[in-house]
Amino acid sequence: MKSVYATARLLNLKRSIGLAAPLFFLVVAGICMPGTARADIFNVSFTAAGFGAGAPQDPVSGSFEFTAASATSAITALDSVNLTIAGHVYTLGEVGFSNGSHTLIGGTLNTPNAISSNTTDFWIRWTTASDAPLDFIYSTAGVNDFFSGSLRTFSITAVPEPASLALLLGAGPFLVPALLRRRKRTKVN
Repeated sequence: MKSVYATARLLNLKRSIGLAAPLFFLVVAGICMPGTARADIFNVSFTAAGFGAGAPQDPVSGSFEFTAASATSAITALDSVNLTIAGHVYTLGEVGFSNGSHTLIGGTLNTPNAISSNTTDFWIRWTTASDAPLDFIYSTAGVNDFFSGSLRTFSITAVPEPASLALLLGAGPFLVPALLRRRKRTKVN
């Protein structure tokens, strides 16, 4: 009797593996394609403060999304901007980036790595290799000065890929029935 029960459990295990194997292959193939360049999207969130007397806005908070091979490698594209300074809402067309030993995201009024007083401009910098925050500086139109503050909060996090999420959600219709069948068989025995 034990050998029949063991054989039935082994068959159930093989069926479960049979359903999971193609899904596992799809996940591995989608994530670990050898020889293909892979880029991810990262979110930079920050709050800068301590701009000093006369600063039009203190603190300043915002976020950016960018594409790169990793959080500590060069930015290849800027994907979104969420930043308002002294009433000016920045758009993607007004923001650029610069790579090097320091990564910089800044306004493109002059260039991403140059700020002039009496203009609506900014930059945020961090050390590329370690993601260590450096500084946030901004200027506003009508004020003949620029304002430098320290980054009080700073984080870079990976943004989940919609395709990976869709793949995991798409696996549900195949895995849930198999798990339910297994649970029903266990209750009968």
